[in-house]
Amino acid sequence: AALTFSITIAGLSTASAQFGPRLLSNFIRDRGYQFVLGTFLAAFVYCLLVLRTIQSTESKQFVPYFSLAVGIFFAIAGVGVLVYFIHHAAFSIRAESIVASTGKELRKAIDHLFPAEVDGIAEDRAAARSLPEGFPTGAREIPAPQSGYIQAVDQGRLARLADDHDVVLKLDHRPGRFITAEETLLQSWPDTALDQSFLEDAYDCFELGAQRPLT
Repeated sequence: AALTFSITIAGLSTASAQFGPRLLSNFIRDRGYQFVLGTFLAAFVYCLLVLRTIQSTESKQFVPYFSLAVGIFFAIAGVGVLVYFIHHAAFSIRAESIVASTGKELRKAIDHLFPAEVDGIAEDRAAARSLPEGFPTGAREIPAPQSGYIQAVDQGRLARLADDHDVVLKLDHRPGRFITAEETLLQSWPDTALDQSFLEDAYDCFELGAQRPLT
């Protein structure tokens, strides 16, 4: 487990120095790293639990042979997992692998941010650009509830919310932008009082986080 963690940290340091810190999320989410680290930690915890059951008194000595056999199986499996990890770690920090994984993330982000149809609401870009007369001077500003990076925006739910309340909502920021608390998140037209339930539903359409997403 210590060797695995050391190789992982070395790989992360190399990737951060050569390809930028934003690509570290790809390595952290890598299922190969997670599987190997989970296997070694599970074996370590299992052996500690079995060790507590081994007891020795003056009259008898209790040894859980079946549990020890499972522990030996974990050790043999750990050798195979270590061989796989060394190959996977060396392959994952290659430039070709990083470019391929980044390309997959980019395609997912494009499909997520620019779908052909948003929850049954066809996109009409020409209509989306036409704003009411007097906008935004007659619009009410909706502040952000907290600081953080905008991870995602539920555009379909936001459009339905505007249609249900007969208002026009203008989104000033896109995913990946850092926004501070009380900064303008949305603009609502016309400038009428908004109840708390509307604000809560509007905030539920946004996902804020501490890290900047790839999008």
